[in-house]
Amino acid sequence: MRALWFANCPLPRQGETANGHWMSTLALALKETGDVELGFVCYGTASQLCYKVDGPLGPEWTIPIGRIEQRHEPPTDRACSELLRILEEFQPDLVHVHGTEQNWGLFSTGGVYDLPTVISIQGLLHVYYRHDLGGLSDMEALKLYSIRDWVRNDGMIKRQRKRHRASLTEMGIIQDAKFFIGRTKWDRAHVYALNANAVYFHCDEIMRPEFFSIQRDVITVRPFSIFSSAQPEPLKGLHVLLKAAGILCRDFPELRLYLAGRPFRRGFWITGFERHLCKIIEDHNLDSRLCHLGPLNAHTLSEELGRAAVFVLPSFIENSSNALAEAMLAGVPIAASFVGGNPSMVQDGDSALCFPQGDEAVLAECIRELFLNEKLALRIAQRAREVAFIRHNPTTIAMQTIDIYTAVCKQWSAMRETNSQE
Repeated sequence: MRALWFANCPLPRQGETANGHWMSTLALALKETGDVELGFVCYGTASQLCYKVDGPLGPEWTIPIGRIEQRHEPPTDRACSELLRILEEFQPDLVHVHGTEQNWGLFSTGGVYDLPTVISIQGLLHVYYRHDLGGLSDMEALKLYSIRDWVRNDGMIKRQRKRHRASLTEMGIIQDAKFFIGRTKWDRAHVYALNANAVYFHCDEIMRPEFFSIQRDVITVRPFSIFSSAQPEPLKGLHVLLKAAGILCRDFPELRLYLAGRPFRRGFWITGFERHLCKIIEDHNLDSRLCHLGPLNAHTLSEELGRAAVFVLPSFIENSSNALAEAMLAGVPIAASFVGGNPSMVQDGDSALCFPQGDEAVLAECIRELFLNEKLALRIAQRAREVAFIRHNPTTIAMQTIDIYTAVCKQWSAMRETNSQE
């Protein structure tokens, strides 16, 4: 079977810190079966011409766009013609759209091509944008605007409005498409809420191999350490984690907070939300307790997880967080917000301790329990690892994906035959 993938970003290579490794790991697993041949398409702005490279997992095409916003608008005539040329060259049996955040689904629902198409749900913009202020009111968000926000016509409210506009395209895609792949009760519920006739397939994601091979040793664990990869965005809840750390400092003077990913800036030219984070750090005297690790590749990230006493996912909304899955595989005691698809991944008191979104007091109490109750922390970590090893098994997921591709092609052919007879 030949499957052409539409993706929101180029497939990252092994060892890179870029986003999208869940696609690379699935592509590799499919290639190893010998049953699927893959091609990949994404948008780019680096060239005025559509270009192709021979990637390690299959041919990769990049379709240029003039403006970033075009990713969320109806496809241009040029994009349509370029895509048709790619389809003619690759001759796929099926198209797999990874995510509804960009307009790739419109090529199918708009009739640009006539091929079986299945759409994987990643995040859901039409739900996410409601949480873009991270629990802050509009007035609180406006008060946090920095000089940089005003000069660049940016800021939390502006970004929320942009995401809302993009979500309108997403809703149209979900309403008009037929076949979907998801992973949680949360994404399934939102697909059916918009499209009662949707055909929904469940299939989990494959994590990078480094997280399966972690050998966690309690001797190397940093006592009273918290690890998180929450980014400096309101929706990701980093401000909630910082407030919880401020509460815990009273009882744990040795507490340290290790943050992976894009570090937030200090000084004059910062966003309003970064200024908000700096104020929390100052108010709780956290500066000496913070360690910014920056973007990490899988090897370094797995090592940091292995050394953490507790992993925290403080997001206001998630579907199925890869960071959470990686922490589960690493066997780290977890505190996670009870939002979105998280309840499909962890159970409170069994494979994690859960807290209400935005509630720094309950988060602090969850971390306190994991710090002080060694038996509880060990039991939760072991259970999370057991669940994650079964859920993210590469062989199982690769075969499930092939079965889904086969089912989509059969059902699509049956639908075409029925329509032609009518």
